[in-house]
Amino acid sequence: MPPEDAELKEGQPESAELPNGARQGINGFEEFGYGGPQPPSGTHRYFFHLYALDTNSDLPAGLTRKELGGVFHVM
Repeated sequence: MPPEDAELKEGQPESAELPNGARQGINGFEEFGYGGPQPPSGTHRYFFHLYALDTNSDLPAGLTRKELGGVFHVM
């Protein structure tokens, strides 16, 4: 994602690469894009994680969190 882009706007495409050149990984639904919470019932807490690098990378789109963790230290 270019450094001049300070945010991801609502309605981003569910594709490997975004119009600004950013590459997306695979979410918990094994898809690109945001799937939103889908609780069965009751009250739930959600934690959102955004993984970003401070340098350009040749990593392909479509990596999972586990795969990304094998390349970089992911907390």
